[in-house]
Amino acid sequence: MKKNLLLLLLIVSSSFINNVTAQKVYMDGYIIRNDGSVIYGKIESVKKDNTPSECVFKWFDLAHSLIYKPGDIKAFGFRGGSRYDTKKIKNRQVFISCLASGDANLYYDGKTMYVETAETADPVPLTKGSADMILAGNTVNTSGFRDALQKTLKDKAGFSVPEKPSLDKKSVTNIIASYNNSSGKPSHIYAVTNQNLYYSEMSNAGKFKFSYGATAGMTGIKFEAIDRDIYSGVFLPK
Repeated sequence: MKKNLLLLLLIVSSSFINNVTAQKVYMDGYIIRNDGSVIYGKIESVKKDNTPSECVFKWFDLAHSLIYKPGDIKAFGFRGGSRYDTKKIKNRQVFISCLASGDANLYYDGKTMYVETAETADPVPLTKGSADMILAGNTVNTSGFRDALQKTLKDKAGFSVPEKPSLDKKSVTNIIASYNNSSGKPSHIYAVTNQNLYYSEMSNAGKFKFSYGATAGMTGIKFEAIDRDIYSGVFLPK
């Protein structure tokens, strides 16, 4: 009897582990089609991936999932959270995390930040060393990331690139946000998740089963984010 009970417990525990690891978490989000139209629904969580290989979209929880690759759509994102745009990085199309958007866009692939404006052929990498970029159809040499920012961001009243900026996400995001805000046009900063908020979601497959203290068919996930940037008031898509 004890052997049978132990075997049953092992089976139920295995079922619980398989359900927890196999189930996927979907969050409220949106896709932006290549024609600019915005469709709201559910997006599978990409965790902390800055260059996800695909976007998995559902119209609603029980709907069939649709898979989009870079180039299939213009962008996708999570309500109140991160956004990923299709961009050409190192000669290939990828989904890449968008940190800020407006007259200038800022992207991050997990290692390098890239700035983009209407005059750049492709997003320009921000590095400490010298590099070439295509600006307004011409090849332009830059001596470092500050020089790249100065040549990429047009002169605007009330804006200038700091003399000694830091090459970190927060500092560069604030520079791009300041530049975008100086134009008076819509601009956005995208957080990883909702700002100043603990966001918890329990996704239940509808089959809670309690046997000998084991629970199967349930997945739990918790997100924590604290945003201190002064420009991050709006997180909805353009």
